Amino acid sequence: MIDLHTHTIFSDGELTPSELIRRAFIKGYKGVALTDHADFTNFQFIIENTLKVKEEILNQWNIKILCGI
Repeated sequence: MIDLHTHTIFSDGELTPSELIRRAFIKGYKGVALTDHADFTNFQFIIENTLKVKEEILNQWNIKILCGI
């Protein structure tokens, strides 16, 4: 299973990006997309920080991660 529409604390979600991905991995997901809401004031912050999380997690868990807005 994959989830291509998730939100983190960077917009209206309740989990940090790494915790959201960890929970998806534990539940057996093969992929997840971090797709927070953004506008011109915060999109760069969100993309840069979700990419950092992606790089770190790819070395730990076998799950595909997409970063978007």
